[in-house]
Amino acid sequence: MTLDAPSPTGPPGEVTEGFEVLAVRAQLFFSSYLPLFVILAIRFDGVVLKAICAALAVIGAIDLIVVLAVIAPLTEAQHPYVEKIDDASGEVAGYLATYLLPFVTVPSPTTADLIGYGIFFVVLLAIFLRSNLAQVNPTLYLLGYRIAVITMGDVRRYLVCRKLPRAPRTLAVVPVAGLFINRTR
Repeated sequence: MTLDAPSPTGPPGEVTEGFEVLAVRAQLFFSSYLPLFVILAIRFDGVVLKAICAALAVIGAIDLIVVLAVIAPLTEAQHPYVEKIDDASGEVAGYLATYLLPFVTVPSPTTADLIGYGIFFVVLLAIFLRSNLAQVNPTLYLLGYRIAVITMGDVRRYLVCRKLPRAPRTLAVVPVAGLFINRTR
């Protein structure tokens, strides 16, 4: 009896390799927590904690600007034929309730709380870098973007767009760290 190899999970194979992809995924990770860092900068007691959270919010904003305004425009567009497009906003709602809400309840975290938050963020970053969570980014929604799941034959990808396009059609997209960013107007 022979066993078939298990099918791979996570992001598409062509985006799992390389420092550049991991760096862009890290930028998307920090930008996804920008709203949380702003909330914490407002809610936390103490100048140092407020300053650290404000600095992390600024880093998240810069990271998203780099991805959307620098990396995406410099990436060559692809033109896949998209058979189906589905809104993926429900995934972000679950993300907000699960990951953001617990952090905004303690205005004066203890040292143990801060260490726990730090460990949690490192674990979440590792998962984010090696999985397909890059599409779960509430900051994109705040900036007027939408996230959709597009189907091209047997392949499904996440699409960042301003307006959900209708399928079936050919889209102009740029691949960025496992996501497609829509160039079609």
